Amino acid sequence: MDIRPVGPGAMTVADVAAAAGRNQVPLGIAYMVGSTVMFAGGNAVVKWQLETYPLGEVAFGLVVLLVVRRIQNPPIAHALM
Repeated sequence: MDIRPVGPGAMTVADVAAAAGRNQVPLGIAYMVGSTVMFAGGNAVVKWQLETYPLGEVAFGLVVLLVVRRIQNPPIAHALM
């Protein structure tokens, strides 16, 4: 019986053991905390803006920011780096 990995990206038992040895739990926790802070900050900014501006203007502003961000940093840029 052949137990070698088949296909691209297949891992052997030794590869899995080596990957488990790299402890990336603190990095994962940092990413989760960072994403929570960013989400809460964005939510706070929207609520703050809604006190002054109508919903349509705030939504339009968010869409404009997202479009500008996408134009400045298109997905193809990541493939070229």
